[in-house]
Amino acid sequence: MITAKEAWELLKNMTQEDRFNALKNEVSEKTRNAIDNEVRKAVAACKNKVEITLWEKICRDPDDKIHDLVVWLWYKDVKVTSDFPCWRWWDSYEWKTFIKFTIPQ
Repeated sequence: MITAKEAWELLKNMTQEDRFNALKNEVSEKTRNAIDNEVRKAVAACKNKVEITLWEKICRDPDDKIHDLVVWLWYKDVKVTSDFPCWRWWDSYEWKTFIKFTIPQ
């Protein structure tokens, strides 16, 4: 187990690449690719607001992990919510994750 002193040293000495690698592994590659594609579309359309709806087959990642990654990537006004219930309402329902953020200017 890591001690507080070791954690402080790690925090001071961690490179940006190390931080990104630690966070990116918390979110699936499918989710990261979907976010990347939507950002590229927004930039191509000269928009700075990104709104993404990801279906269950693409994203089952926890909201807080997605939020942490998007914030680390320096996007602003980040909101991540899911409609995953604690039990399946009915078998045909496909859950969704909603991600909204702003590209800073």
